[in-house]
Amino acid sequence: MDSVAYFQKLFVYDHWANRGALRALQKCAAPPVKALQLLGHVLAAEKAWRARLPEQDSSRLPIWPDYSLGECETRIEREKSNLQSEIPDPKSATRPACAFGAPPGNPETYLGLFIAVLAVSWASIFIRWCEDAPALIIAFYRMLWSSLLFVAWSFRQPGARRSLAGLSARERGLILAAGFLLALHFAAWIASLKLTTIAHSLTLESTHPVFAVLLSPFLLKEKAGWRSVAAVLFTLAGIIIIGGQDVAIAAGQSLQEYFFSGQFLEGRLYGDLLAVASALFLTLYLFIARYLRSRIDLVFYLALVYGAAALILLLFSLAAGHPLLDYPLRVHIFMLLLALIPTGVGHSLLNWAARRIEAYKVSLAVLGEPVLASIMAYFFFGETPYGWFYAGAGFILAGIVLAMGERRG
Repeated sequence: MDSVAYFQKLFVYDHWANRGALRALQKCAAPPVKALQLLGHVLAAEKAWRARLPEQDSSRLPIWPDYSLGECETRIEREKSNLQSEIPDPKSATRPACAFGAPPGNPETYLGLFIAVLAVSWASIFIRWCEDAPALIIAFYRMLWSSLLFVAWSFRQPGARRSLAGLSARERGLILAAGFLLALHFAAWIASLKLTTIAHSLTLESTHPVFAVLLSPFLLKEKAGWRSVAAVLFTLAGIIIIGGQDVAIAAGQSLQEYFFSGQFLEGRLYGDLLAVASALFLTLYLFIARYLRSRIDLVFYLALVYGAAALILLLFSLAAGHPLLDYPLRVHIFMLLLALIPTGVGHSLLNWAARRIEAYKVSLAVLGEPVLASIMAYFFFGETPYGWFYAGAGFILAGIVLAMGERRG
């Protein structure tokens, strides 16, 4: 065998082995942190060695990066693309006989993804059925029941108590910060649903991938490409179109009088702005989550963050003077269902699907939530989008797709 054929087989085997290790970790409900760190180290070391082949400088490449499962998958697929461009006929290398389970893109995975999107789409409907319960109270009970659900799940796994004791002061502080941002996200988003339409709220809340692209150069020191600029411009145009039509100024009333009056705080424009704010809070939360999830088991991490968010929302609710229990039984049932169906079923299945197919496919599927929820809002509440909503939503959708393309690349 000549050296070219040897390296063909070697690189194809390397890709197969990396995919196998990734799929084995994706099948775990809570992938071992050490195993994930080792896989990230292998991928980083391979990148360094490949850089040395054409005599490039690899001295500044990180060897022990903190990759999440999604980032590992992106790195593996990127190396596959490099391999296909460098080796003319990779099919000449035979695949090893052993296999790592079923192919990732099987129908079961996509069925689970559809159920996940359907489950999370019920969140806005349950919130509307909570009637006049304050947004802080609804958010508190959603996080309270969700935290108890994941605490019970996490403590069924061996080593959960040991993991809690092993958290560093920095990790505990970041978990508290993540809980604070998640609390702000749910409080702002639920409040927006009480002021604007479900279609407006969910469409504007879905802009968080664009905020991630916008903030990455500042928080992650990642260089912004042309897609980033286009994504921000498209999304900003969509927000202006949707929010602009909700500026309902009374005849003879100045802008200053409108914005500093109770009319603004009770109007749809304020609901639109709350939805955008919730997207920003979610983006900042996901930045912290990206760092912590490579160090802490996922279920255990969610139990801690949801618990921190519930505690913060409890303090906010008490400070606002809201009663904790004085609500009809049906409202308490809907608040419990918020935790069980959108969070317990929906978010769990989204994490499950993200371990089996590419992360960008999951992100695209989640864009179905505003569509499904808007359809349900029409049948349950007779609510339909109005004015220039579809034009604004089209701009926002284009911006989100561009943003996800930038993050994927």
